[in-house]
Amino acid sequence: MSQLKFTIRSSPVFAEHRTVYKIAQVLLILHYCCRSSHASLPKLQLFNWGLKSDSRRLILLNAAQKNNLNIPTWGFDPLLTIAVNFAIADNLISSTKTGYQVTEKGSIYANAILEDIEIMQKDKSMLKSIGKGITESMIETITKSWTSQ
Repeated sequence: MSQLKFTIRSSPVFAEHRTVYKIAQVLLILHYCCRSSHASLPKLQLFNWGLKSDSRRLILLNAAQKNNLNIPTWGFDPLLTIAVNFAIADNLISSTKTGYQVTEKGSIYANAILEDIEIMQKDKSMLKSIGKGITESMIETITKSWTSQ
């Protein structure tokens, strides 16, 4: 009888699938794109979706410039929710009645990311250019249309 032999090999994990990377993205989103460093989960999910490709980045940039978010749907990433839970557990963000907000510890961590010009350049550039142009009310309008259908 033949035997199968398996050799366990390490496999790399894409940066965007690493929890620490997602936490850093959440902090950057809250810093650049949210009033009072506060956002709802749908807003965090929208920006997470937008950071995944250049074409999506352009959609968000156009929406911010035109003050019109016209996206029928976007993906909800379970890893983002896991990262948010870890960020809460590590006191980097706190849960509020309407979403999530950066804590003092999270602000220190976000500033360290911002000061390092070599890391997350593309994300920082994109989020800075969008700024606070995509509002919670724009997102609420779309999400309410989902539930009314």
